[in-house]
Amino acid sequence: MPVKIGDYVAVGDNLTTITQNQTLELRLSIPIDRANQLRRGLPVELSSAGGERTLATGQISFVASRANPNTQTILAKARFPNQEGQLRDQQKVQARVIWDKQPGILVPTTAISRLGGQTFVFVASKPSQSQQQEQQGQQGQQGKEQLVARQKPVELGGIQDNRYQVLSGLEPGQTIVTSGIMSLTDGAAIMPAPQGSSTQKPQPQ
Repeated sequence: MPVKIGDYVAVGDNLTTITQNQTLELRLSIPIDRANQLRRGLPVELSSAGGERTLATGQISFVASRANPNTQTILAKARFPNQEGQLRDQQKVQARVIWDKQPGILVPTTAISRLGGQTFVFVASKPSQSQQQEQQGQQGQQGKEQLVARQKPVELGGIQDNRYQVLSGLEPGQTIVTSGIMSLTDGAAIMPAPQGSSTQKPQPQ
């Protein structure tokens, strides 16, 4: 509160503010060239100010009938349920309107390598029988199953944040290498990494 016991106040002074946080509304300025695609019900994704994590997903609830003549944008409003209180009034966030959904898989940009105009990813696979025999000694010493990196050509689509859309070449559930790929070759031995480390499963889009 901006005042404490003993302070002098006058009529009209703002003593406190009560905020209803269960449902929050976000105002968006949409470029006018998107007017034909803008409609109520479109999903909007909120992420933290730095874009590190997704905070909430809401929907467009209002679209202005006129454009702003100065900015050439259209005012839209999106509503976000906030029962768990993860959002705050006046909080800084990034917003992304999801205009369309296309089939594909999203992978980090760090997982993509290029050679001769072709794009590749390294998929963690089980070694061949001969490789397994060579690795038996190492497996016994380290107590972990070793895998090999297989280079697979992929066809890329668009980029979203720090992830590429993979149109073909990968299947959901395959594990890919996302760091250190510059030093990898096809068939190189790799070790499984802890969750959230240098291997990841592609995310369906």
